[in-house]
Amino acid sequence: MNQSLLIVGVGGVLLGGVGGFIARGGSSTGVNDDGSSSATKTGRTKVVAVETGRREVIRDFTQIYGEQSQTVRVQRLLDYYTELDPALFESEAAKLDELPFSERILASYLLFSQWAEIDPLAALAQTDTMGRTGFFVKPTVLQSWASGDPAAAAQYLQENPRDFAFMGGMGGGRGRGASATIALEWARQDPDAALAWAKGLSGRESQSAVASVIRQVASDDPVNALSMANGLDTGSQEEAHAAIALEWAKEDWDAMESWARGLPVEQRDAALARGIAGLAQRDPEDAATRLLSLNEGAVRDEAFGDVIEPWARQNPKAAMDFLIANGSEAAQESAMREAMVPLARTDSNEALEVIRTLDDNAVRDRAVSTFVFSSSDVDLQEAVQLAATIGDDGSRERTVGIAARRWFREDAEAAESFFTTAELVDADTLQRIKEQATGNGNEGRGRGRRGGR
Repeated sequence: MNQSLLIVGVGGVLLGGVGGFIARGGSSTGVNDDGSSSATKTGRTKVVAVETGRREVIRDFTQIYGEQSQTVRVQRLLDYYTELDPALFESEAAKLDELPFSERILASYLLFSQWAEIDPLAALAQTDTMGRTGFFVKPTVLQSWASGDPAAAAQYLQENPRDFAFMGGMGGGRGRGASATIALEWARQDPDAALAWAKGLSGRESQSAVASVIRQVASDDPVNALSMANGLDTGSQEEAHAAIALEWAKEDWDAMESWARGLPVEQRDAALARGIAGLAQRDPEDAATRLLSLNEGAVRDEAFGDVIEPWARQNPKAAMDFLIANGSEAAQESAMREAMVPLARTDSNEALEVIRTLDDNAVRDRAVSTFVFSSSDVDLQEAVQLAATIGDDGSRERTVGIAARRWFREDAEAAESFFTTAELVDADTLQRIKEQATGNGNEGRGRGRRGGR
């Protein structure tokens, strides 16, 4: 599908070739169709895709799902929602229930990103009617709103903090809470205004938002970011320094390290650990070597996951070997999933060999459960028996259940014969596993409201 698209921002009228049309963006002080003023719409002009070639006109989004390629479906959905009349957003959102949950989420992200740039309050109101899907999509609405009008998004959050309290408990930790999301988008437009707003917040919410601003600035100019971090309170400055280290190390490890080693001792390892996480994104083996220079303890243990995850995508065996040889038990447990998933998927025999070398502890439990969840070519009876060796009761039950459901789907007769004599699960649990495997339990629900609410 050869498409040549001209992306045009429209403030008034656009005539588009043979199919000329009028597109109108929202306005933060605009006028509604009934003549009343509106403060719910953003001031961003609508971004319209105008095709310079010819293509099939999509009149209903379900046409798109006839495409074989997922990439093509995503592109056509994006085109479809970009060109959609905003008056149809609500009716299009109602159609999403026709899709399986995973596809519904993807389509919802695309639709609501567009809707939130035009009328964020209407988009938010719609998410409240969508059950689980709305829960996943609401942060997308906030981010899209903030990308066009961060001050309005910030005012709404101040007045309605409960609407986004699920986003990292407002503070967000290493993730991004609601305030941090707004701060990041605001910083892309006006870093000084974003920082002033973030500093005016309180507690962890302020620290996380300030760190988002600093990180965005540091991605382009770490020296300027350092200047902005001066004068911050201790907690905010520590988070800001971590954000600077992360971004700076991606481009210039030596300069970042020289700065970080000049920090007070209580901040030094934390900054270096975040710098190692940044370095790992471009050179995980180099980052692994530098990781061993950190003092042993919680900071170093946590950094293992930041290094192992990108390294295992490139060379899962090397990443696993490094983790087992150098990580403490805490580090091995926390980073085992990152190491085991790609190894189990690419070389299940090697993954099983790793498991055989592990002691009976939480590390092995994590390794076994991850292996069973991830490996696609393991013998399913072997997977069930391996899962049964997990020491933790809850993890063992979940993992045995996962392997058993897969086995019942693939060979119900063999699975029935095994579980009848093995006595690994009680009769009620076995019946539930069988129902889920055949589509009569919770896991078998596929489309529409039953799968997403």
